Amino acid sequence: MKNTLKILIEQSSLIAFLILVGISIEEFIELLNGEPFYLDWFIPVSIVIVSVLSSLPSLLILKERETDGKNSRWFLILHFLLVYVIVMGSGYFFRWYTTFQYFVYTSLIYVCIYFAVWFVTLLFYRHDEKMINTALEAFRDDE
Repeated sequence: MKNTLKILIEQSSLIAFLILVGISIEEFIELLNGEPFYLDWFIPVSIVIVSVLSSLPSLLILKERETDGKNSRWFLILHFLLVYVIVMGSGYFFRWYTTFQYFVYTSLIYVCIYFAVWFVTLLFYRHDEKMINTALEAFRDDE
């Protein structure tokens, strides 16, 4: 339970940060095109809500890792689609996009954020594995 909560908090924080990076890039591009910068007051709140909601499907992956793992490819596809539906549905609800062009931008940002989250999560796992191995080696040396 503690590890699951840790993973959900890490992913929520990472997703929120990467959404802010994506929005910043999109707004910077619009600024270069001569469009004014505009951000509704509820956008930061919506980012937090969406980051928490989109980290919840990771429980599917965690449960799959506890089983035999034979269906992991299908769980990853299901995870990708479920998070996409959450992000795009929330994006529509929070008016992140109102035209097809912004729907495409939001979809592209989603794909970039999705793979970035997986990459950073793998880095976290590798770091945790190194810390555990170092602690085990120190424990063995003490014996």
